[in-house]
Amino acid sequence: MLHKFNKKSALMALIGPLLAILMMMPAAASAQSDRVQQLQRVADGLNSANPGVRIATFEDAMATGDRVIRQHALTLAMASKDRNLRSAAVYQAIKNSPELLIKFELISTLSEGNAKTFQNASGGSLDVKIADFDDATGKFSVFSSFSARSRDKFETNPAAISGDRFSFTLSVGAIFYNFYCRGWAKSNEGSVELTGMMACNQNTGEYKIKIDLIG
Repeated sequence: MLHKFNKKSALMALIGPLLAILMMMPAAASAQSDRVQQLQRVADGLNSANPGVRIATFEDAMATGDRVIRQHALTLAMASKDRNLRSAAVYQAIKNSPELLIKFELISTLSEGNAKTFQNASGGSLDVKIADFDDATGKFSVFSSFSARSRDKFETNPAAISGDRFSFTLSVGAIFYNFYCRGWAKSNEGSVELTGMMACNQNTGEYKIKIDLIG
């Protein structure tokens, strides 16, 4: 009898954890289903025929502390056909981003040597750090790792959001003395990227730019 009891105990030791997993599965499936429905409600609201519902859904999503919901709403809103919704998404994305990355591509230049120096030094992109964001005006300051005046001091310059358009002036003095780039980028239906133009002094030229706000 002792031998049979040990066999049964060994069998229960194997089956017990499996039974526990099987018992948890309905609860896990239910939680997953609830999550899918939650994400779908956000998508449905952002695609509503009513513009008021679209904006209200976006604002509610941004007000949550749920990172997944916020990212889901931002991604859908950025690519929306509704420019007002895209404008709200651009504002929230930039306001809550400690740093943006501007990727650029040369269109024309008066000095191929300077343009090449700029390209090589930056690697074809500029990091843009956000500071002093003013909720009331949508204005703020920007600087880059290339904006260094000294070891621990950076020159900041003005930037702003107007509708779905981001405009900026950026010091790039670590590459050339008194070197600045000024540009703008706006949202596009069907894309999470802002695209636009940038012009820089020191005869470096004009550039096409793009900024991925979701990243």
